[in-house]
Amino acid sequence: MLVAVIVPLAAFSPALWNGFVWDDHFNFVTNLGYRGLGPAQLHWMVTNTRLSHWIPVTWLTLGLDYAVWGMHPAGYHLTNLLLHAANGWLFFLVALRLIHLATPGAGTGSELAGATAASLFFSIHPLRVESVAWITERRDVLSGFFFLLAILAYLRAHEHPTGRARRWIAVSLASFQVGVLAKSIVITLPAVLLILDVYPLRRLDPRPARWLAAANRGIFTEKLPFLPMAVFGGFVATSIIGRANEFTSLSILERVTLAFYSFWFYVWKTLIPTALSALYELPEIRDPWEPRFAVAIAGSVAITALLLALVRRWPAGLAAWLCYLVIVGPVSGVKHTGVQLVADRYSYLSCLPWAVLFGGGVCAIIRARIAGTRTPVRFRAVSIGLVAWLGVLAFLTSQQTTIWRDTETLWRHAVTVDPHCYVCRHNLGTTLLDDGRTASAIDQLERAVALRPAAPFSHGTLVFAYLAIGAPGTAQHHLDALQRVDPGLARDLSALFIAGW
Repeated sequence: MLVAVIVPLAAFSPALWNGFVWDDHFNFVTNLGYRGLGPAQLHWMVTNTRLSHWIPVTWLTLGLDYAVWGMHPAGYHLTNLLLHAANGWLFFLVALRLIHLATPGAGTGSELAGATAASLFFSIHPLRVESVAWITERRDVLSGFFFLLAILAYLRAHEHPTGRARRWIAVSLASFQVGVLAKSIVITLPAVLLILDVYPLRRLDPRPARWLAAANRGIFTEKLPFLPMAVFGGFVATSIIGRANEFTSLSILERVTLAFYSFWFYVWKTLIPTALSALYELPEIRDPWEPRFAVAIAGSVAITALLLALVRRWPAGLAAWLCYLVIVGPVSGVKHTGVQLVADRYSYLSCLPWAVLFGGGVCAIIRARIAGTRTPVRFRAVSIGLVAWLGVLAFLTSQQTTIWRDTETLWRHAVTVDPHCYVCRHNLGTTLLDDGRTASAIDQLERAVALRPAAPFSHGTLVFAYLAIGAPGTAQHHLDALQRVDPGLARDLSALFIAGW
């Protein structure tokens, strides 16, 4: 339905007034490689791994943006917004089929309402803002488009006789392959399709021990063409992350702890989407007994146990949980890179199952009213509550989108959310320094150093800042501190210091 497109367009419309933010400056403002669609640009798109990502199809769309809009950020934001709205429409079609399969005989009206609710819950949720309002995350909305198209084609394949089914499987395979080239997270699709084969398609027995039966051979055979690209995408992503990873010293226990925290975080923020930030900083100590990690582990285990206990009465719950774990797994702590503990953008695909469950719940409420098991007063109260909840989500999304207006606004908000985030203060400080507000920049950078004395970059930036205001003694102090934590960077900066900047 059109509401699945119109409402997210309205909720995210403030993004059209946003500029280039954060990594956008590195990816686009100072980057000449992607600008255009000529042979040199196409070669760059295929061969570069900028910021530890190999995303040639995403760069192709950004090159097209440049050809159309030049360096006007509004055009890039418009493309992101249109792709996200298209994803809302695709997800409506996917949810409609999943709800129909899970609740046969529900009735067209209740299924349409459920699918619309699912689509809106996904597309206007504040967790989507980072992926939509940040141009750098074009890879999320673009890969999401092909991910959803691949699932829709797969579901269509099993609505038709064998001949047409093969064509739809081919469409699903092609969409999957293009999606991997947009962002490697799409490699999780074959596992998601296997879960859907169990429920709601019911092509496989819920007991894996029975999957080896000869009758199931065709189900696994049709997945074989997906495997080469899945393996290739996983290998490329792992190789790039391995070269860029600053946290190779994480122990197995720490990685497991981070993974459980990821599993819990996106569920919690889906229910209570407040205090969202551009950066949730990875702490220096990752102790599983720390309250936030202990709660996450206990919560994740409890959800798993509860859904296993309810699997006969409510198989959709366990299917959604497994799909969620499969998709969020690669961006959890198992293979960690960067300074973030978790990130809103990792919810773009992984939280799709929760939206389907929400839509299924709406469908069930309508069915109960039609069957007469819900009084009109109670039905109206629940309906008003659900509509109000969606309205709150749209409002929060609109507000969150304005936080991505410019880099200074983004990091001031991040510091407000977490005053102890040293990277947030460092990034705010460098932004202020670039803007010529040296005194304010020094204040933020000194706070960053106080929070994380062993982090080298704030010391290095303060060397430049103090030299700029004519304070070589204080600059020498930070250069000495930098020498202790990062001798190589200190050696590079010392020449500038000796030259008096």
